[in-house]
Amino acid sequence: MADTPPGSRGGTRRTWIIVSVLLAIPIVVPLLVNTYAQEGPELFGFPFFYWYQFFMIVVASTLTFTAFVLSQKATAKDRKHRTAARRSPGDSPSDPPGDSPGESRSHRGGTKS
Repeated sequence: MADTPPGSRGGTRRTWIIVSVLLAIPIVVPLLVNTYAQEGPELFGFPFFYWYQFFMIVVASTLTFTAFVLSQKATAKDRKHRTAARRSPGDSPSDPPGDSPGESRSHRGGTKS
C-alpha cells in the first residue's frame, strides 16, 4: 500500500469506517451496565436484564454479519483497485505474469529437448 497515494483506496474508506462502527456497537453497549441493570419491565415473565441480554445476542449477530458482508465487498473493491494500479498499460489481464507470447508452458522449468 506504500505505492498507493493517500486517499485513493478505491472509495472504500467510508465502508471500513462503517464496518468499524458496526463492530464497536456490540462491544460498547454491553459495557454500559447502567442501561440494563434493572428488573423491570418484564417480558413474558423474564426480568429486563435477561431479555435485554438475549436481544443483544440477536443485535450483535446481525451487526456482525452486516459488517462481514460489507468488509467482503470492500476487500474485493480494494483488491481490484490495487491490481489495476499495479498493472502496467501494456499488460493484458488474460496473460499471467511471466508468460511472454512466444514462451510455451511445457518448456517452463524443465529442459528443452
